[in-house]
Amino acid sequence: MENLEYTYVLQSPQQYHHIRERMQDKLLECFSNDQMLIDLAIYEAVTNAWRHGHHKLEHKNIIVEIKFLRKSLLVRVCDEGEGFKVPEHFRSMYNQFDRPAEEQLESGRGILIMQQVMDKVIYSFKGNDLILRKWYPTDLVEGV
Repeated sequence: MENLEYTYVLQSPQQYHHIRERMQDKLLECFSNDQMLIDLAIYEAVTNAWRHGHHKLEHKNIIVEIKFLRKSLLVRVCDEGEGFKVPEHFRSMYNQFDRPAEEQLESGRGILIMQQVMDKVIYSFKGNDLILRKWYPTDLVEGV
């Protein structure tokens, strides 16, 4: 499989449709029925960068790098925000799911979606730089 790399600079999630249009066929080729879930995970990363990293301000950049490598998809989403304390945030986020649904917070589901869909979700120490990795299905890799 040929390596493909794309880099985008966005100011809001509304601009994500440009990315979606460009990579939709490649996601379908690499992940078939899971392509919509992977697209959702990437969109959630962009939305989190805008909502939490930039506090919905549209004058800051969100850098999105997408690499279709030989055996996996690699996505990096980086924002200009102050970041967050990753371990503390995850602890409080997971604790909310022990409560009844009506008492749960509105945020945090995007991270859970990313963790369920992608094979790796890695935040930088600062918390404003995210790497997502998804391995291609075995039958696709064996054909390489």
